[in-house]
Amino acid sequence: MNYHQQFKYCILVILIYVVNTVVSRRPTIADQQITWFYANSLDDGAAFLNVFGEEVLNLKQKDECRIFRTAVGHFCGVCNTRRAPSCKDGGPEGPSAQPVTYTLVVKNSSRVNEYYEWFNNNNNNNNNNGVSIITTKPDRSEKYAVYAFNFYDKNIETGLGCYRFEVQTFFDPAWPSMETATTRTKERINDYIGTIQFASSFGDHMVLQREPYVAKIWGTATMNDTSSSLIASSLVMVSLYTTSSYNKKNQPLHIVNASIDLSSGEWIATLPTSIKGSASETYIVTAQLLLSQSKSSSSSSVLLPSSSTIIKLVDILFGDVFVASGQSNMAFLLKNAFNGSVLVQDANNYPNIRLFTSKKIASKIPLNQQPEVEEKWSIGSNISVVMQKQVVEDDNWLYMSALAWTFARRVYQTTNIPIGILNTNWGGTPIEFWMSEDAMKACPSPPSSPSSSSSSDDDDSQSPTQGWNGMIVPLLRTTIRGVIWFQGENNSGQKHGALLYKCRFPKMISDWRKKFSSFEYFGFVQLASYISNLDVPGIRWAQTAGYGYVPNEKMPHTYMSSAIDLGDKTSPYGSVHSRHKQELGARLGDQALNFIFDIKLENIKRPMLSSVERHFDGTSFFLTFKNTNAVYVRNASVGWEICDPNVTKCVAGAVTSVNSSTVLLKSMNNNEMHMTTSNTLIRYLWASYACELLSCSLYGPGSPSEALPVVPFEILV
Repeated sequence: MNYHQQFKYCILVILIYVVNTVVSRRPTIADQQITWFYANSLDDGAAFLNVFGEEVLNLKQKDECRIFRTAVGHFCGVCNTRRAPSCKDGGPEGPSAQPVTYTLVVKNSSRVNEYYEWFNNNNNNNNNNGVSIITTKPDRSEKYAVYAFNFYDKNIETGLGCYRFEVQTFFDPAWPSMETATTRTKERINDYIGTIQFASSFGDHMVLQREPYVAKIWGTATMNDTSSSLIASSLVMVSLYTTSSYNKKNQPLHIVNASIDLSSGEWIATLPTSIKGSASETYIVTAQLLLSQSKSSSSSSVLLPSSSTIIKLVDILFGDVFVASGQSNMAFLLKNAFNGSVLVQDANNYPNIRLFTSKKIASKIPLNQQPEVEEKWSIGSNISVVMQKQVVEDDNWLYMSALAWTFARRVYQTTNIPIGILNTNWGGTPIEFWMSEDAMKACPSPPSSPSSSSSSDDDDSQSPTQGWNGMIVPLLRTTIRGVIWFQGENNSGQKHGALLYKCRFPKMISDWRKKFSSFEYFGFVQLASYISNLDVPGIRWAQTAGYGYVPNEKMPHTYMSSAIDLGDKTSPYGSVHSRHKQELGARLGDQALNFIFDIKLENIKRPMLSSVERHFDGTSFFLTFKNTNAVYVRNASVGWEICDPNVTKCVAGAVTSVNSSTVLLKSMNNNEMHMTTSNTLIRYLWASYACELLSCSLYGPGSPSEALPVVPFEILV
């Protein structure tokens, strides 16, 4: 062989060596399966390496790459897979090795060294649970503009196998554009993993419950692969950020991993600590689906990001959340109240009061969430407090509740803590509509007595438990501070209505408190004066479980606002619907400030009957009151009755002051009834329309517009 032949031969050998080296070090793209994925950060991408011990076996068997993390973000990647023989053939540089190749595709090639250093540091720091990865220094293929380094496990018996890691820029025309890759990624991810979403009662602008309670965040996961093993190994990572820290890409305040229920697909995350409420700090909540993989034989696990979408809630406040429920007087619209147009415009001054309204859904079975809601969480404004469609019928009043809004406004004005209102009510409904089966069983109907006030079989709004199932159960997983309630009118026409209400109302409150598991105080409105021939007085008495006041032994941790002197005979919506909701909301709010927030106001105490003593003349009585330093007579003869025990005959009475806590009640016609020493029934405000506006007989201290009335009572002496 002459010199020229030897030279050509050497050149040929060198070329063959170079070609073989290049081919062996990087398989061409065209002959490999490609699956796209995205990751937000280097750490997210590197998390894939930490679970190779289990995941790679699947890759070899299926000749495919599982998607591990997705979110349109800082860098994306492809996983090029081919079946790889044993590393005993010499590793990635061996003569017969056809390594499975993992390729990260980056926007900026200057970050290649950063990735390389990270993997080296990660390997040296934690040794990957016993797996030792050897990396080669990044190099670049001129043909493919590939920046790459190899890694493989030195322990070929128990390690990873033979793999090559490459970092590549988008210079190579064989790769799709970033836009195309993004589209393909979303399609492939959705086909493989599934989706997650927050429950329908959650949304942007909502209020989460502040300290002393811890907030819960929940939703559902729809897995396209419904195998129990996949769902069991899946988690939802919920992260809480302040808005400022999120925008600066700082770490979250809290991260909670929630498991997914195998049967329902639901997940619930409870924040590890309570958050102080503030009107000046907003938050962002994110949630993302993860796969949990065990590492080798260790009982510990690592989280492998798996979803293409991070869902989030923005403009979140921590404050106090109240459920507002009942029938039409709770539903009564703000714009229909006295001074309604001014109140509507004034709502613009309260952006830290946030509002949500449930859909009116009657259901025979409990619904964990409503398929749709009436009004998503909204910032308080003249828009969010007004329905866009015009309605007249009280069972079509949807939002916003005048009582709920004015209650929230009153509390916020004093505390400056954000308020969230979960508005869920339905006009014309009896209490049984809002009770669970458990509560109903505790107070069964007497023989021949209907369980609700309706005889119609096709009116779901009158059916027991259906409002509980369709409108309260969907809210049970929301952490709340309390409940406000206005209901009872529809039970006044029920057979044995007052008797049943006396049992069912306390049982309903206890049942709600137990099943919400967070709130302590339940506030309600004692029925207003309105024109009716039904047993409205009996329902008022039953609202206090027959005590005449709350809290009491059967109704602990309750507070009440009386509307007895806020009647509205000329209301265009019927006298049952008083327009004095601003005054009533302020009264209820003041009671909440006292009981829940321990803020003592001068005008919140109403006189409560303490004792009755018959005068020596046998026809008059001393009534002594407690709970206040004074009781004032405003209208001496309004609302007083002196009756025989069976109420077959009654005479009117009138009172005069004796001292700051005692009044003297006298019959206004002693000749009409002979009263013995032990058979007299005294009634106060025992009528449907008991007194005119702010004109009952007895009041506590305060101005005429702020003093609270003595509430209705009856007592046998």
